[in-house]
Amino acid sequence: MKAFDFDEVTDLDSIVGMLKMAFSLEEWEQMIQIADQLHTQAHRVYEQQQLELTKGGQPRTLHIKRPLVYYLGFSQLTKGIAFQKQGKYESSRECVEKYAELGWVEGLNEEGLQEVEDYRTLAKANTYTLDLLQGKEEVLPNYVRFLHENSSEELLPGMITILESTIVHNYNINGILREFKTRLTELGTFYEEPENIRYYVTYLYLLAVYRFIEEKYTVAIEVTLNALESADKKCVALFESFRSYANKYQKKKYKFIQKNVLERELKNEKNLLYDGYRIRIV
Repeated sequence: MKAFDFDEVTDLDSIVGMLKMAFSLEEWEQMIQIADQLHTQAHRVYEQQQLELTKGGQPRTLHIKRPLVYYLGFSQLTKGIAFQKQGKYESSRECVEKYAELGWVEGLNEEGLQEVEDYRTLAKANTYTLDLLQGKEEVLPNYVRFLHENSSEELLPGMITILESTIVHNYNINGILREFKTRLTELGTFYEEPENIRYYVTYLYLLAVYRFIEEKYTVAIEVTLNALESADKKCVALFESFRSYANKYQKKKYKFIQKNVLERELKNEKNLLYDGYRIRIV
């Protein structure tokens, strides 16, 4: 993604689109810069509105898709996610605190008040996320209760968080996996839609890693196959379909590529190592 030109875009919805693109490309530093620009522009508009009101005027009509408070919250939400992905958990918590309570925004209509409530719920969820990523296993019961009490859309991101945490900090979550098994199976169809596939495949990948660490190889490979089935793996399918035509060198190169991909992904988990035979916590 090219360097962000702060003078180039001031339209709030366009900046939101750029933030989502940066997230999809895992450009965390870029996300932080764009999030700051979104917050600056949204806050500038808000201050202008308040100034017009104090002068007895009527704020100009905004051509935006969501209430203004949404953009103020989204800037801090995405900035916090970028910090989280970088392992800067305390910086991420500072962002969470900023969108946890947006009731200070004046002139909220019903839609705006709902945005405030939605961000309050997200802040609660992301506080649990940060606690778990920092190894605070004691919050698990409360987080599980939170996932039961909130919408199904929170469940899969929640399970991804739990799996990421247990892979790093090495505790047993088999009971939780059993507890949510039915609901997760029911969600499978929803998350196999193109716009949601990334979440679903990430969940399956982490679940497979967790099972490999347990050395439950049959289960782990079955989950891996499910992930491959769900993901867009045209080149893998093409190679495997014509494997018999590949020479010895090509097969060796294919194995080397796959090994490098796995090692790179496990390196992102910080404490996992693939030794050519099994996945180990180091």
